[in-house]
Amino acid sequence: MRPALWILVIVCAVWLDRPATGAEAPTALAEFHFRRENILGTSFDLTICAPDESTARRGEEAALAEIERLRRILSTYDPASEISRVNASRESVVCSTELLEVLAACDQWRQRSDGAFSPQLGRLIQLWREAEKADREPAASAIARLLPLLKAKAWSTDDTAHTVVRLSDQQLNVDSLGKGFVIGRTVDALRRSVPAIRGIMLDIGGDIRVWGQRAGGNNRWRIGVANPRQPGLNSPPLTEIQLVDRAVATSAAYERGFTIKGRRYSHILDPRTGRPADGVASATVVASDNIMANALATTLCVLKPEQGLKLVGDLIGVECLLVLKDGTQRRSPGFAVLEPPVARTPLSGSSKWPAGFGVALDLTLKTPKGNDARRPYVVVWVENKDGKLVRTVTLWAGNLTYLNSLNSWWSFSEFARDSALLPVTRATRRAGRYTIIWDGLDESGTAVMPGEYTIFLEVAREHGTHAVKSVALRCETNPAEAVISGSTEFEDAPVKFGPVIESP
Repeated sequence: MRPALWILVIVCAVWLDRPATGAEAPTALAEFHFRRENILGTSFDLTICAPDESTARRGEEAALAEIERLRRILSTYDPASEISRVNASRESVVCSTELLEVLAACDQWRQRSDGAFSPQLGRLIQLWREAEKADREPAASAIARLLPLLKAKAWSTDDTAHTVVRLSDQQLNVDSLGKGFVIGRTVDALRRSVPAIRGIMLDIGGDIRVWGQRAGGNNRWRIGVANPRQPGLNSPPLTEIQLVDRAVATSAAYERGFTIKGRRYSHILDPRTGRPADGVASATVVASDNIMANALATTLCVLKPEQGLKLVGDLIGVECLLVLKDGTQRRSPGFAVLEPPVARTPLSGSSKWPAGFGVALDLTLKTPKGNDARRPYVVVWVENKDGKLVRTVTLWAGNLTYLNSLNSWWSFSEFARDSALLPVTRATRRAGRYTIIWDGLDESGTAVMPGEYTIFLEVAREHGTHAVKSVALRCETNPAEAVISGSTEFEDAPVKFGPVIESP
């Protein structure tokens, strides 16, 4: 080889092996968080890993646009939606591909579950709601009349003509699988419309989809699993899982349900018996997509644990965690692989604080005027009778830049982190409604002495309104109640001291 050619080869090798610098260096990524209320009737949490805030905001806009497009197709709460038009007629209705796909998925999971999953529970749900108002269980004869309707084929579709015909008077309800469908399609739309985005975590009401990498190159997304026995929004999760390009959903009875003669019934109804499901307190499912995760989470709350675990075992790439009514946990073989080892530090403290007692604050945020549904900044803290801080119970902040808008708490606290950044898969809750629990521990994890404490609630919006209120509450040996009076930001907030924490 000629000398000049050797020199060219060496120069090319050095050039190809050189470190990236300047404009050619890898773009640094950051995580941007967006939180809103009343999206599909529940909460919306979106984390985007992107090179800059402008890219992330374009991603949020793309996500919200896709959710709204699909809501107009699948929402049973919108009388103008496609599913509502199907429910209003017994004639052939022209529908979108999206509705046909969701109906096909509903039919598939009804068959796979041997009838434990059903998209046609409208009349049965109404029957139990009426029973709750009357404070007596529905008549067995009324339930028996509905059961044949639940087993009958509810619709027929023509994929070529894109039409649906409802075959019975039963109202179709695709809310559960529809939400899973929306989450998956929204992540796809976001990736397609904003290619510069490198990672996504979309959480709508506790149903979560993760994709891509996090800032720093880690592609494992941390997600907590809500404890059905301690379901407060700020309660410690039962466990934590790490997911890579997966979906997770949880079904449980603690967010909603029927109360009849003082007894709490699950809102998850068994289509085979017409009665509320019993035995499984919560079911968390990890799968490749949210439709599968949602369908299975509901189904596993209906089936007996052994049946549910067998169903999951027959599916590829699916794992689950079941929590039974007595607190027993049942895992599929691969679920533990998703759980990182966690060091448990035993809590110290005085035995005089009543075991299992805590303070529960029920917070209902008011809907802001206009179209700004961003979730406000919220902090709850506890002071003793001397006015000293005992514990910052919970803090929500979408952007730490505006954290000082919580000026009453900010004036004395050195707490400077967002305690709500760990997403938690949980049963879907209603928009704007939260239960926050103080477990009687101070900032160091030590149980406090019984006595009088003041519970503070402060809420603020970026460049907007602000409110802070409090109430004193005796936390001794007997249950006690008080109310934090409402404000421009929140409704009256009941505060209860009593047995709100069950032992795991």
